Amino acid sequence: MFKIPENLDTAIAAPMLCAGLTTYSPLVRLGCGPGKKIGIVGIGGLGHFALMWAHALGAEVFAISHTKDKEEDAKKLGADHFIYSGDKDWAKPYAFKFDFILNCQSIISIFFKRSQILIMIRLRHDTRVRHVYIPWYPKGHGSLPQRRPS
Repeated sequence: MFKIPENLDTAIAAPMLCAGLTTYSPLVRLGCGPGKKIGIVGIGGLGHFALMWAHALGAEVFAISHTKDKEEDAKKLGADHFIYSGDKDWAKPYAFKFDFILNCQSIISIFFKRSQILIMIRLRHDTRVRHVYIPWYPKGHGSLPQRRPS
């Protein structure tokens, strides 16, 4: 249980205790901090908190998105670098780059199919990846299926 300070509006505290804690916890547990290169995949509800936390913890932060329009926002939130994943071979310059990748994108199956993030992960044996999202599946597959649709 966390005590919410009297002067903090619950409308602000609620997302901090949900999305904020969801992203803060894996960053801290896996050693996010000075000297670390952290990739944040997805700049949405979870991703914006992840960018702020990783920056505040002192890491070099790379925002990874398939939407070019999010670059300015990502940098305002604390990203040192913005990687647009929509270009062919976008991942090659980042091989062996990351200490940790935090995936905050809910459409991971689509992202993996059209990107090369798996190449980045495979090339460095000590890169750790955590996924913090509830997967989205098309209508008819249920909200939390037992397996991914084919």
